[in-house]
Amino acid sequence: MYGKKVTVLFFLICCFSSLNKLVGQQITWGEDPRKNSKNNYFMSLGENQNGVFVLSHSSRNNEIYRFSIEQYSHQLFFAKSKQIRLRNQLLERIQVLENNVFFAASPDKVKKGNFPLNAFLLNEELDEYLVQKQLLNIEITSNHQSSYYIVRSDPFKKTVGAFGFLVNEKTKETTLYVAMFNEKLEPIYNHTHLLNRLVTEVQVADIFIDNYANYYLLYTHEKRETKIGDGRHEDVLLSYNWESNQLKSQPLLHHTVRIKESGFALDALLDKVVISGLYGQESNENQEGLFHVLIDSKSSEVLSETQTLYANFVSLQDNEGNMATKNIETLTNFEVKKVIRATDNRTIVIAEKYYTDIVYDQYWANGVPVSFNKNAYNYDELMIFALDSLGAISWTQTIMKKQRTEGDFGYFSSVLIGVMPRFISLIFNDNHGSSKDIIAYNVSLNGDVSNQLLLPRGTNGSYIIPVEGRQIGYNRLLVPVAKKGEYQLLKITFND
Repeated sequence: MYGKKVTVLFFLICCFSSLNKLVGQQITWGEDPRKNSKNNYFMSLGENQNGVFVLSHSSRNNEIYRFSIEQYSHQLFFAKSKQIRLRNQLLERIQVLENNVFFAASPDKVKKGNFPLNAFLLNEELDEYLVQKQLLNIEITSNHQSSYYIVRSDPFKKTVGAFGFLVNEKTKETTLYVAMFNEKLEPIYNHTHLLNRLVTEVQVADIFIDNYANYYLLYTHEKRETKIGDGRHEDVLLSYNWESNQLKSQPLLHHTVRIKESGFALDALLDKVVISGLYGQESNENQEGLFHVLIDSKSSEVLSETQTLYANFVSLQDNEGNMATKNIETLTNFEVKKVIRATDNRTIVIAEKYYTDIVYDQYWANGVPVSFNKNAYNYDELMIFALDSLGAISWTQTIMKKQRTEGDFGYFSSVLIGVMPRFISLIFNDNHGSSKDIIAYNVSLNGDVSNQLLLPRGTNGSYIIPVEGRQIGYNRLLVPVAKKGEYQLLKITFND
């Protein structure tokens, strides 16, 4: 449902000023959503003219079939709720469109027969379906076939795209079904394309829809007859241009390296789509550089493609703002959290170090030691890279944090990212040191960094839940907060 990393926000202006002064913000506390729901998890969905919307559910593994859509006023007062139970279906996608709330669902398990993708559009009152329709249907006719769906929308919430994949292990082919709709779920176009290769769900990095309803599919093609290190994994960009009705497929990067982490971004002012992230040799886990692909939205033509090694860049400023010389050679275990396109032709890539390890422990039962193990979730430093119009690194910054938890899936870890008109805000629970506060780091376009105390955790015991937060406006973030054992909604409005 959530997809991997979908990052399409862009800067509204290119004149970023220095952030030596602390950035001001307004904090709005909302009601405890559990007063209106029996669920345990609350994800920010978005905001439109009708209010703020939250998804409440009780699934920890993203297989959601019973949930509630809750509406709050812009001041976070509870307004209404819609309880939904999908019979023998799982939620594929849910989001707030310009005027309504949309969600799509598909059958839980289908081995043979029809495998439909159904869509629903709720009215403003959340009490009536304006539209209920089938977006796509795939017929599975053989035990050698499997199928899955991916649903995406464009950055401006004007277009909804449904992508269905029928994978045939016997013939080594994949049939791609695509249907595009406007915000009222009225059809724009649809087509079917046969790929002469297997494209399983784990091989799809992401799908992006631009403001012209064109789509871009990034996936990995595995050449099973080729050895690892000789180009066994090939990163492929499949792009479709609606105006010209052309579908193009082309490999990216050199054949001996592969994309390790990636994200899309849109430059709506220049009609450009960007794919950027981390790459490295396919024979090991090292991330040795940044790649940058620039695409023209109107023609879907790749304008440039660059690869930059970390070793070719020397930073001039450390994470505390002191002048220093620091060589970056390789990184490992970094995930791209967001790719942002600035209007001065720069691309900002934000990556976070994440990994899990196993903790071994024991307890005594009836005088006998019993051993057990559990997963520990580690979310460490943030790396921010700025790439110029040619894909070369302009500057980099490191924000040190160390978050390590056990048994909670890292629920209170990681970072909440907001893209403001003048800066990027990176908010997280600070577990580094003795403060234990909620901290906001603000990064300007030229790499200046300032930090501020957002909420003192010591006095009210507050923890934000970054994985459930979202940017809901050009200067607003909405995130659930655990406060003294209770949940509350928190809206952060940054002053321009």
